[in-house]
Amino acid sequence: MKRLLPRLVLAVICLALMGIDLDCIPVPTEDPKPAIVGVMYHHWWVPDRWSHDPLNHPYEPVLGHYDNADEAVIRQHVAWAKQYGINTFVLNFWLTDHDGWWVDRNTRAVADVCDQEGMNYFFLLDGWFTFERPDVQDYSYEIAWRVNARAAPYWNRPGYLKEQGKPVIFFWAAGPTDCDLWQHVRWGIEGTAGPVFMTGDKEDCFDLRMLYNPYMSTCAQGDWQCLLDHQENLWTSRTKKSQPWAPTALPGYDDHLVRDGNPIFPIDPEQFRRSLQLALKWDQHHADGKRWLFICSWSEWHEGSQIEPAANLADPEIFLKVLKQELDALE
Repeated sequence: MKRLLPRLVLAVICLALMGIDLDCIPVPTEDPKPAIVGVMYHHWWVPDRWSHDPLNHPYEPVLGHYDNADEAVIRQHVAWAKQYGINTFVLNFWLTDHDGWWVDRNTRAVADVCDQEGMNYFFLLDGWFTFERPDVQDYSYEIAWRVNARAAPYWNRPGYLKEQGKPVIFFWAAGPTDCDLWQHVRWGIEGTAGPVFMTGDKEDCFDLRMLYNPYMSTCAQGDWQCLLDHQENLWTSRTKKSQPWAPTALPGYDDHLVRDGNPIFPIDPEQFRRSLQLALKWDQHHADGKRWLFICSWSEWHEGSQIEPAANLADPEIFLKVLKQELDALE
């Protein structure tokens, strides 16, 4: 109830100012408890991807330098996720040929366990931008052909997430593109594999607007207020459009071991809590009235954004505990 009071105050102010041209944010009316709680799940981890010379990950997993095709590792991931309220893995599915070996091997292993354990999953489609062509039809054909050949065979599996009866797919980094490309991609996929529920971070191009990561590289290093203000601006602008969208919360970001120049935000449980609260604050306008929540990430250890238990934290499961506390507070 306490979290509803600021919204009720805003509603009173907006009603009192009816007739005056002010940009009031719609008052939330949906159940704030998300039906989908998903994590960006990077299953590219194989033994030789972990490096200490040079070091390429600022934190160490409790499970060590694991192979993400190891059934025991996947089952532990699923157990942790379910214990703390996560019901969906967003699998980072690369469409490029040179990544095909681990994508096929590890996706099959993760999907098998998720199907058995009742864990939802869907694909974050990555690498599509490497096939850019001057002609939009050629470009879209290459993307659609690869999706149909490699991703679509998973869509009828029991754990694969469907919305409105259609398999969900998320195109990463779609923001700089044109909607015409995505219309052609949709035609190419649906003409072969059937209807899909397409998501991406581009207004008016997708069935639902979502983004991978609400990080802001123009914020000063460690300036969490700047980063959180950016997130609130994102979510309020999207709820005002009254079109379906979903937020992503962030525990931190530190990619200095794999690339230069980005401000560092070491993972912080209380800032993660604030990010979650902002993400769950506003209506999302889904057709069924339910909300979705995503977290970046479960296991992007290169970028230091993971909530998977880390051995070099005083409490390895602290970020999962914060998530569960915030979900339980919505009951």
